[in-house]
Amino acid sequence: MNAHAQNRDGYVGLNESNYQVGDKIELPAIVFSTCCQVLTDEQFLDSVQVIADFLKEHPQLKVEIAAFTDSRGTADKNVILSQKRAEAVRNTLVENFNCNPVQIVTKGYGEDVPLITDAEIKALETKEEKENRHQKNRRVELKVLEVLD
Repeated sequence: MNAHAQNRDGYVGLNESNYQVGDKIELPAIVFSTCCQVLTDEQFLDSVQVIADFLKEHPQLKVEIAAFTDSRGTADKNVILSQKRAEAVRNTLVENFNCNPVQIVTKGYGEDVPLITDAEIKALETKEEKENRHQKNRRVELKVLEVLD
């Protein structure tokens, strides 16, 4: 059991002092367009800067950049797309923010771990509400894999 507080979604904040293996770190949103691995705008760089600052403040952590898609598209294509998204974040961290590449691994999970199910999305009234929920499933998470000495 983790010794620090998690929010209702199971994420640990960026300001903890003692991270443990398995912690999922709460991040600002990294927004991807549907079917796209390209990072959309300046907001992306701001979000990745937060991750870079975190990694530099915690060089003892080895983390996984985990990327997820919504359920549109085929399962196989979504796994490939999510892997490319995770790699895009990692590459930006290493190339633009000089993060240590040894600290970062990537994993694309595709549509397998939605925050909001298709049934919940289908029950919504408007197209805008549905798209907003699909966007929540197109996300990036940071997970602690190792705490190095």
